[in-house]
Amino acid sequence: MVDYPSACFPNRVRIFGCLLEPLTLGHALVLQYLRSPFAPGVERTREPNRGDVLLGVWVCSRPWWVAARDAGTWRSAMWLRAMVCFLALFRVKLWYRDLLWVTYITEANAMPPVWRKKSVGTALGLPPLLNVKMSLMTFWNKSEAEAMATPLGQALLEHGAYLSTLGEMRFPSNDECELMEGECPT
Repeated sequence: MVDYPSACFPNRVRIFGCLLEPLTLGHALVLQYLRSPFAPGVERTREPNRGDVLLGVWVCSRPWWVAARDAGTWRSAMWLRAMVCFLALFRVKLWYRDLLWVTYITEANAMPPVWRKKSVGTALGLPPLLNVKMSLMTFWNKSEAEAMATPLGQALLEHGAYLSTLGEMRFPSNDECELMEGECPT
């Protein structure tokens, strides 16, 4: 079960010597902009490769606004080229790093089980991350910079709390989960 404090203060991960920032809403949007298969809320159109892992590490090893500013520039190209040379030179075992990256992304996207109203089955036309950003700005009175710097797990939980206050969904209790034999709807 995901708890709010661990969503607000996610564990820091080091991959390829780079200490990754907590995955924020801003990082998720930069990954979407770069068409990363690891971007939260996006349907995968292809299988990720090691270049996608390196790109994700590049994005998440700096504040989201720096990654947004440098995305697609010579700075990102030089960093990625240097990292590929480093990996080739030292023949780093990549499977372990790939596993760390997948764990990092999975933990950042963790969300507790929820009950949704049946009438809410259709999307309103807004991208999911934009819905999350707008609920942070309107309901939680955060500025755009604060909303973009919010860790993704915290942002998802706060968006869920916003929908819960509207009566659009609710979080099941532990007793309800046990009655369902641990099969809570998501």
